[in-house]
Amino acid sequence: MVNFACGSRRFVILTKNYAIKVPIFWDWASFISGVRENLEERYWWCSESGVNKYGKWIHQRLARIHWASRFGLCNVMERCDTEVHSDRHSEFSMQKGIDELRTHYRNFTFATDIAKNNVGWTKDGRLVLIDYGYFGGTANC
Repeated sequence: MVNFACGSRRFVILTKNYAIKVPIFWDWASFISGVRENLEERYWWCSESGVNKYGKWIHQRLARIHWASRFGLCNVMERCDTEVHSDRHSEFSMQKGIDELRTHYRNFTFATDIAKNNVGWTKDGRLVLIDYGYFGGTANC
């Protein structure tokens, strides 16, 4: 089963295991913003510079990228569960995880808030950022 989601800068195709992000083609500004966000996610996940500068903890709370275009045209990420299920995750555990993410990334600036619609649960139960395409370090961590 395939689902689709549309953000302000990227179109997301959701399959059973993957979230495929491509820039929106409404106009040049939204397209360039979507390309830039894909490139930023690729940078933080694929390059060693982010890990070397901020430490290995940075990958522990970011959704995994399986493949990313060098030109920002497509990112294939792990699909994360964004719903709260009483049998696995509670509203309290999600809010606690969001608070931990805010503390963890307090020295970063994000285009979007660390909120319920920007986080998700991995299959192994970690709460991770699923939209981290537009942030940068503002201070030493």
